[in-house]
Amino acid sequence: MELCSRLQNANVGVTGGNAIYVEQAPYMALLYTQPDAPCGGVIVDEKYILTSSVCCNQRTEDLYCFVGTNRKEQLGRAVIIDQIIKYPKDLKPSICLIRLREPLRFSNTVAKIQMNDGSIILSRDTVATLTAFGAENSNDVSSLKELRQGEIPISDVDWCKKEDKRLDDLQLCAGDQEHNGCYGDVGGALTVDNILVGVLAVIPNDCKYQPSRFARISSYKQWIDQVIRQYP
Repeated sequence: MELCSRLQNANVGVTGGNAIYVEQAPYMALLYTQPDAPCGGVIVDEKYILTSSVCCNQRTEDLYCFVGTNRKEQLGRAVIIDQIIKYPKDLKPSICLIRLREPLRFSNTVAKIQMNDGSIILSRDTVATLTAFGAENSNDVSSLKELRQGEIPISDVDWCKKEDKRLDDLQLCAGDQEHNGCYGDVGGALTVDNILVGVLAVIPNDCKYQPSRFARISSYKQWIDQVIRQYP
């Protein structure tokens, strides 16, 4: 396997991050729609992929999903989507679950990730890891994607609430000027000790001066588990 090349622009796709092999994050999925607007997704079960609600605003037949890949040009394994299940409350941003028609076959390139059940306490001193498919061109989020990963600090919640009054207990903020989410990273996974703590929902306009916003997994986990049990 050839080593992924780093992106030229440090402010495009996981600011402060590096290109990685899919084996380093086999829980990541690549999603895109007919207009070719890519998103990331996170494998949380053999038949379910979790992503941001921003990535679910289309018909099931217009959303394409691939697993086991670290570049969009090498699409890996295509999987057929059976249903898109949105979080029932009218929240923006929120999450959605993508139910697959057939269960995934796990391997060193395709695997599910453990979700935070609240046992991991996130504080301002916590350093998390952001993994996402970043765009190559900041002016075109549909440009070629590659899997990237970088450390990103959890931000002070009170400060975030002052900056964005929509922030509540279902969300968290992470990122600073040097390490942040950026173009094409929506749907990416925020992890601590290889446990999923957040899904990237909103990036700052300039990718620098404000933190990114994430869906807080511990607040959604009960609903996620309920959906998986109800529609196995």
